Amino acid sequence: MSPQSINFGGVGDIDMLPAETHEAVSRIFQAGGIFGDRWKALGPAIDADEQIVNTGFDELSSAFRTQYNAIKPQLQQFSDQVQPKLEEVGTAGNAIVVRYLELTQQQVDRMRSLK
Repeated sequence: MSPQSINFGGVGDIDMLPAETHEAVSRIFQAGGIFGDRWKALGPAIDADEQIVNTGFDELSSAFRTQYNAIKPQLQQFSDQVQPKLEEVGTAGNAIVVRYLELTQQQVDRMRSLK
């Protein structure tokens, strides 16, 4: 990665700090793994606790359980998708940085050939 920003002087180009951008998208990718690892550990623990907890103590807990049970499949589906989606974003972000650097080099080469 380039340690400097790429800037052609604000003439319609897109400026980027490639190293910083790479670092940011790498963190997004890593966040997916952190969430996924944690979800894999907590999901079964939550399910186990739900099997032993009786929430019918009062109307509020019963109402909560009814509403929670209605959306639980969606919550699980969305949680299962967090890791792969964040990893996709991180991978795509890094591919964009690489492509940006390639295109920038092509532009530099073209500009040099005009001299």
